[in-house]
Amino acid sequence: MPEGPVRCGKTWLRQVGEIRFAPTDPWKHFESDETFDLSGVNFLWNARVRMAPMVPAKVTDGFVEGRGFLTARRLGIVTPARFRGPDTDKGEAMRGLAEQPWRPLPFGDVPNVTWQATPAGALSATFDDGRTQVSVEFELNEEKRTVARRAPDRPRIVGKEPISTP
Repeated sequence: MPEGPVRCGKTWLRQVGEIRFAPTDPWKHFESDETFDLSGVNFLWNARVRMAPMVPAKVTDGFVEGRGFLTARRLGIVTPARFRGPDTDKGEAMRGLAEQPWRPLPFGDVPNVTWQATPAGALSATFDDGRTQVSVEFELNEEKRTVARRAPDRPRIVGKEPISTP
């Protein structure tokens, strides 16, 4: 890492993959754009997915200015899912923290994020903005590249309720 503060604008990713909205749902093709910067764990993910023939949906997921949110819209007008609140803040902050390796220079002086080596040779990252505190552990391979991320209790929405899930 370079010495001193690091200045960097936003990072942008385009993703293509499959997603499902419940463990028993079929996988559906999605395309998304995600932006994030070096200001803590902020991110904004916009995905497009076809729920059925002629039924497009948009999923917006993010953590911005200390608040997490997830919204799904069908046909641009029907909102079958909208989540906000402390559990959503925690889950989205964990996602933003887990995605630190995709950001440029992620191990630098990132506001509200502290890093610590674990006895097992992993890295533990903690985000604490005074309102939301979350931690994620990063498993590293011999080349010190991230190969896995773990969190003991990320809230996951099941139906309309958050369930703590490793």
